Amino acid sequence: MVLDVSERKQREQEILRLTRLIENERYRLDAIIRNVPGIIYDVSYNQANSEQTLNYISDYVERMLGYRAEDLYQAPDLWGQITEPEGWKKALEEAQAALQEGRPGNAQFQCKTADGEWVYAESFFSFAQMGEELRQFGLLMDVTPRRQAEEALHDYMEELRRSNAELEQFAYVASHDLQEPLRMVTSYLQLIEQRYQPLLDDDGREFIHFAVDGATRMKTLINDLLAYSRVQRSTAAFAPLEMPAVLDQVLQHLQARIEDTGAVVTCDPLPQLVGIESQMVQLLQNLLSNA
Repeated sequence: MVLDVSERKQREQEILRLTRLIENERYRLDAIIRNVPGIIYDVSYNQANSEQTLNYISDYVERMLGYRAEDLYQAPDLWGQITEPEGWKKALEEAQAALQEGRPGNAQFQCKTADGEWVYAESFFSFAQMGEELRQFGLLMDVTPRRQAEEALHDYMEELRRSNAELEQFAYVASHDLQEPLRMVTSYLQLIEQRYQPLLDDDGREFIHFAVDGATRMKTLINDLLAYSRVQRSTAAFAPLEMPAVLDQVLQHLQARIEDTGAVVTCDPLPQLVGIESQMVQLLQNLLSNA
């Protein structure tokens, strides 16, 4: 008896092709999981009694937390035991909200390792309804270095704010306490120049002029320091600025000095900028005054 087995052979070849395809996909998935620097997990939820079953957890859990993956299948409630309560509560609330809104979720909390150390973990997860089961698929990563860097940056910013406050206080002290002695020095030098004018030769008058000029420049420096310390305290909002109009204000402020010095101020077409008008006026005025 001779039978035609062509159809069976085709099915066997198709089964072999699909088997190889599945094996290739499984190998690729295993390779990805092994190289992901985090814990990949799959959990099933019983929506009737809120019980959960751990279906899968990657071996990275031993590297990250010190627990063996096979042991965790026997202790599905372990996460509630090794996580910081307040953070775990917020993570569960985020999971519930993500489920209700039909979106991926993200939560951060602290986990205690098998050695008793605490690490910051961040979870990225999503839900899928598979038949009667509600499944959560997620990735849990150790973000301790990032959190430590954020805390260090926060501490640095606090220290910087404190330092800026001290600088501002110093500027106020300098403005009030140093200007009075300078004013006194300048006043008495001018009195000497007025009262003893006949007794002073050209060198004497020049020396007094240099001293008064130096005291005046020091007063200007003190005022500039005070103005600099106030720049960061501005509460004005950024807004579009027509720079030609800003320049016109500056030229009006400096009109007397421009006439006294015979200066000529020219400019190319100026753009519209986004900024604080008072600070931009101060910037241009300082530039032109220095020039």
